[in-house]
Amino acid sequence: MFAIAYEAALGQGNTLTIKNAKVEHSQDGATWATYQAFTDPGVVDTGGNGGTAQRGVVRLGCDLKSAWRYVRFDWTPDLSAANTDTVSAIASVTLAGFDRLVPPTTAV
Repeated sequence: MFAIAYEAALGQGNTLTIKNAKVEHSQDGATWATYQAFTDPGVVDTGGNGGTAQRGVVRLGCDLKSAWRYVRFDWTPDLSAANTDTVSAIASVTLAGFDRLVPPTTAV
């Protein structure tokens, strides 16, 4: 699960949009290729009356089973009033589970 946590100062009716979210992978950590591109989540938050501080998390799921050794997440935050509104955002990933379960070996 990839997540973008954000805090934005948005003027009334102004929006925060997430665009171009994708997972990239690499065999050497230097040359990157798109592993999975997500459908844009679109507008994720809108400023309230008089302008407000908005907080939230956008979650995007991805199966990394066939990804190469190095993986990174990329996205573009877009503010409808970029000259006045601000956003602080960070990406995180939660990795869980096993690709496959291997039964324990037993001594004979």
